[in-house]
Amino acid sequence: MERILQLIGLAKRAGKITAGTELVEKEISRGRAKLLILATDISPEVKKNLLYICEKAQIASIILCDKITLGLCIGKGQRVALAIQDRGFADAIMKEVRKSNGGLNTVEVVEWQK
Repeated sequence: MERILQLIGLAKRAGKITAGTELVEKEISRGRAKLLILATDISPEVKKNLLYICEKAQIASIILCDKITLGLCIGKGQRVALAIQDRGFADAIMKEVRKSNGGLNTVEVVEWQK
């Protein structure tokens, strides 16, 4: 999981991340989000809403780690939702998730058929 968190941090430093549920919703609606990353301890209602929006927009999502860890990897406080805005970063993160998913029992991946 460390490599995934490092990639998220790199995306943040490159200015390719939106954090926070309201901003993430807007990015998905505008078609700018390429990948949604959710915290494991997100509220069920917010999770359901964001996953529904992702399904409509055909955007993959992963449920990765707790909100404290998710926030720390981008140098912020607690965050329950992040949107990756760059296809390269999104693909690299998904590649790492697939590669290490056997050892990551907290990762849940949702990919929609296009």
